Amino acid sequence: MERVLPLQILANVFWIIVGVVITRILDKPIERYQKRFLFWLRRFIARFRISDVMPIEQDIFRLGKWSARWIVVEGSSTDPYTPNNVICQLDPSPLTLSQDRLAKKQEIESTQTQLEISKGRRDYHNGPTVALQGIGRGQIGTAEDPLLILKLRPSDYYSFLATAISLDEVITLSNGKKVSVREKYLQNLDFNTPLPEFASALSVNLSFITSDGYVVVSKRAVEGIGGYQGHIAPAINECINSVIDRSVSGTISLLATVQRGASSELNVEVEEDEVVFFTVGVDPRWYFWGVTGLIRSKKFSKADLLSRRSLGSKEHWEVNDLFFLPHNPFEIAKFMRNISKTERWQPISIVCVVQTLISEFGIKAVEQALRKYPPISQ
Repeated sequence: MERVLPLQILANVFWIIVGVVITRILDKPIERYQKRFLFWLRRFIARFRISDVMPIEQDIFRLGKWSARWIVVEGSSTDPYTPNNVICQLDPSPLTLSQDRLAKKQEIESTQTQLEISKGRRDYHNGPTVALQGIGRGQIGTAEDPLLILKLRPSDYYSFLATAISLDEVITLSNGKKVSVREKYLQNLDFNTPLPEFASALSVNLSFITSDGYVVVSKRAVEGIGGYQGHIAPAINECINSVIDRSVSGTISLLATVQRGASSELNVEVEEDEVVFFTVGVDPRWYFWGVTGLIRSKKFSKADLLSRRSLGSKEHWEVNDLFFLPHNPFEIAKFMRNISKTERWQPISIVCVVQTLISEFGIKAVEQALRKYPPISQ
């Protein structure tokens, strides 16, 4: 009996050691296969999602009880960029569209040509744009002022219509399967690395504060507008033109785009020291890329702006209406809530308004206002 007990103890110790060794040998492979299975499972489930095929909910722009389908990729409204601190680097090599997107672009050109013949005008003009290829960052001086670098390539508006605007188009793959353009090209995206073939019309989107303190937003037209027709939008919404939006040194200039947009849409002049840029981001639903910012006008009051608009402007038709909001975060949040009963917001418009309010009043006050006046849908 005395001999059996030590043998049992030794046997137990032996199996404990064997168990520890097996666990150490197999633990990592089991964990690795578990991670692979979970990754496969997430991708499998994503294939059956109708619209949001990208796991981006944690990055959606939100504050208080408001949110917008927009992802800020670079920048901040608390540390804005001056126009001089936004550098545009243009790679002159043209975009190469896939075969089905090139066919779509040719179809758009044909349709617009026929409209011009039959009605005397096109719905969409194929002007030059820029595609966003990459984003860089840096700091300047002892104050470490932020620097934004935009890496661009030449594009045009019909490429934009054939790519981002056509994401819901159903196409047939070589195996006969029918998928949307979005499903074919925009799966598992890394928003830190733009796809220039689809980010093919980078725009500037700015709020406008009049000299007497009103925050201006607009309502877009319903015809001739590529995306979010008839929605509440920023005061200035303009695609960058790779040909005419140039600085005196010949480089592409966002300030030149802002000045052109302010002149064409509002018929006002804007000076460099009135402009700041906040962020660059993307609409994950439509893959629209844009730069947000603010114009603090020193010369134009509400009355001046309405007077200038009444004279007409080159792109007056793009803006159906202007709204002048009091310089108060709670009143603006209340307006946002009330107008949502009858109007729809372009995501980047919510972003621009909120970033403008943060720039003017700080995050805490704006957060409180957006909690007090939540959107109607929530």
